[in-house]
This record gives sequence, structure tokens and C-alpha cells, in this order.
Amino acid sequence: VLEQTMAIREIAKQGMDPLAGPLRLGVIYTIGPYLLPALVSEGSRRGLSYNHMAELVSGNPARRFGLTRKGDIAPGFDADVLIYDPAATTRISASTHHMNLDHSAYEGFELSGGVRTVISRGETIVDGGKYLGAKGRGRYVRRGVSSPVH
Repeated sequence: VLEQTMAIREIAKQGMDPLAGPLRLGVIYTIGPYLLPALVSEGSRRGLSYNHMAELVSGNPARRFGLTRKGDIAPGFDADVLIYDPAATTRISASTHHMNLDHSAYEGFELSGGVRTVISRGETIVDGGKYLGAKGRGRYVRRGVSSPVH
């Protein structure tokens, strides 16, 4: 992801849209529905617990970026909740991702598990693998001072 981020910045410096035309690999947009199945597939294979994996992708980044109300399910926190099915299989495909892109650099990869439902701010935005959220429902989250990562 870091390499792609650097490439996107370089492309943007040259006055081109890094997310248009043949430059679009879809990696950034592909991360959303596939990150968790990929993490659980590889994390389980390497002996990581679900709690440790959650800390890697939620708690640690929230602390690193000073998001004091994110990264945990606890009173006063703003958490999105998802229902994950470890018995499912997720196949990466341009025909099933939720982006304006007709290809995927990871087309055909199979991952163990899958996200079935996502609840954000009390609203079900993914159900049965289908995106139900409204365009533009995201909110800017002001960050604070970073904290040490465990």
C-alpha cells in the first residue's frame, strides 16, 4: 500500500488523475471488502488470534493517528461493527466489488472467510455482501495527538 501511495502522489504531481484510466489498479478501493478476509486467511495461517488481528487493523491505527474515539468497542467510542463469517470463501472479482472499475489486479484470488454485514453509526450499510449505504454518508474525523502503539 505504501508503494502505491507513493506512486499515486508522483502521478498526481505530474498533473494526471491517479485513479483514472489505465493507471487504476483498484488496490486502494479493493482493500475495503477484501482486507479482513485476507488478514484472517494469513493471520490464522500464522497463528494470530482474532483479538490480535483486530488490534493490528483497528486499535493500533486509531492510536497511531490520534483517533481517540476509534479502535475499540467500548462506551464513548464510535465503532463500526461487522459480522464476519470465517467459514465463507471470498473470491476477488471486478464483478463483485463496489467501485467504478472494470478490473481487479487480484482477480480470482480466493480468501478464507467473508464480511456479511457492516453496521455504521447504527445503520446497516452492508448486508449479505451487498452495499446498501448512501453515497456521501462518510464524515470527516478530526484526529488528535498520536499515542504509542502496543
